[in-house]
Amino acid sequence: MRIKRFHIEHLPKEYNFAVVAESPINEECAQFGTEGYHERAIKECTAMIHQLERVHGDPPSGSLFFIINAYHDLPAKTDKNGRIILPIPYDDYHEVAVMYPNNDEEGEKFALKCENEIPEYWDDEARKELGLKPAAEIVHLEEDGKSVCGRPGGKLTGKRKELTCKSCIEIVA
Repeated sequence: MRIKRFHIEHLPKEYNFAVVAESPINEECAQFGTEGYHERAIKECTAMIHQLERVHGDPPSGSLFFIINAYHDLPAKTDKNGRIILPIPYDDYHEVAVMYPNNDEEGEKFALKCENEIPEYWDDEARKELGLKPAAEIVHLEEDGKSVCGRPGGKLTGKRKELTCKSCIEIVA
């Protein structure tokens, strides 16, 4: 099934929505304004929708997951000659949302559940979809028998040269 995308100003009036997230709460996500943001964000949002479907099931009849394009309030900048450079196009910010018909209690309940129960990490299916290593193959830096970053799965090591977990590297750097 093709995932729908809507700009925040073009959502059907007879629907309400809840914004969920672009990615799990403890994962790095595409950073707005960086090179390749648009492609990476759409890919992450798509993987997030698939993971949310695995976690919460399909949305109730009349409701759906979608990618919302929204304004981002980046300030205007100036170039080296002092000319104003307008911000990145307004609709380049993407997140996953759940749309449900107005006055649909079941749809609203589902949307709020998705919004309030965001996965912490990518599951192995999402990691595969994004071209990432399975969690079990990630090598973490060990401290007191646990990974420094606190992520589940993977192998522990006290040796920095074997380290592949970006979070562990950032914490000990």
